[in-house]
Amino acid sequence: MKAVKWYAGLHARSEFGNDTVPFRQALADVAEMGFAGVMMLWMDGGPVLKHGSEAMGCFLDLAQCDLGLVRRALDDHGLEAGVLWTAIDLADDVAAAGAIERLRRLREMALELGCRHICHSAGVAAAPGLPVEVKKEDLDRLARVMDTVAGEAADVPVYVGADVHYHGIAESVADCEYLIARLECPNAGPLLNIGHLTTCRQPGWELAQLYPERIRIVGWKDHVLGQPDMPVYSVELGTGDAPLGQYVAVLRPQQVERRHVIAFEHVPTAERKAALARSLGYMEQLWQGEPAQ
Repeated sequence: MKAVKWYAGLHARSEFGNDTVPFRQALADVAEMGFAGVMMLWMDGGPVLKHGSEAMGCFLDLAQCDLGLVRRALDDHGLEAGVLWTAIDLADDVAAAGAIERLRRLREMALELGCRHICHSAGVAAAPGLPVEVKKEDLDRLARVMDTVAGEAADVPVYVGADVHYHGIAESVADCEYLIARLECPNAGPLLNIGHLTTCRQPGWELAQLYPERIRIVGWKDHVLGQPDMPVYSVELGTGDAPLGQYVAVLRPQQVERRHVIAFEHVPTAERKAALARSLGYMEQLWQGEPAQ
């Protein structure tokens, strides 16, 4: 069985809209838990780490940071920059051109931080649950953007993942299969977001069975189904409805270089450190085939 490294999504340590956990504190916390590294989010207008400016939150505006200091902070805690994520706009071809430039910058920053896995939002669909036929133009545009950014990184391969997401352009297994068929660069594919695939009632593990080399980033998230006022409800791993064991059964035997990211969103800040530690313990046991405590 291939050894697995677990990476903490910093959006599990601090909250969207309430980013109050200092960056260095978050790194110290996840290092203490035993994570190999982190997934960082490039957020415009976020905290900045540079000489004279200490990042008092986790969602850094990486383009404004001194990346040497960011890497040194990671090194100080024995952590890797495992994955970098950013949001992009794919509304039309003009927006897509801007998305390519943004992802080129993300790729450059990732390499400067010693990271070869980047990912991004996959755009918003007109409504959730739309069939592939309605979204073909959008999926084609997404594939062109990903091919461009991944294909330019030939000397040092950089893997590019599109975040499969409820209400997104890439939302279902069928969407992802169409996207994969349109991609030409082998280093691009879907980010297997288990929480959102659960919300969408999708057997996402089938993508890993059929296209293992296309799945380079796995987002281990657990969602609760049946919340009428909140269709997306992200909780501590092992406490929701995601069939995490089915994904483990498929992914564990595969000999593919991947980044495995643990994250959640709808947990109060005061409870997040403990919940993240428990989530890591839960996944370590599940991966080893042991009964969860």
